[in-house]
Amino acid sequence: MSTVDPKCPQCRVPMERGFLLDRNHDHRGGAANWVEGEPEKSFWTGLDLKGRAMRTITSFRCPNCGLLLDFASGPESTGS
Repeated sequence: MSTVDPKCPQCRVPMERGFLLDRNHDHRGGAANWVEGEPEKSFWTGLDLKGRAMRTITSFRCPNCGLLLDFASGPESTGS
């Protein structure tokens, strides 16, 4: 992805870079991830992520209208 932040497709102003917060049951925070494929339930972990490609989500917000654009970019990791 480009190092230049995108412009809002509605307002045509530069968007603010951020991330989506993902909290677990301990209320610990981390950045949300995109995971390939359909969600499959797992009895022990909630969702089965084993062997799936994952990427951190970068989000951009328009300061005028609040529109969010999300991109799953950066290095790929796999679930274990």
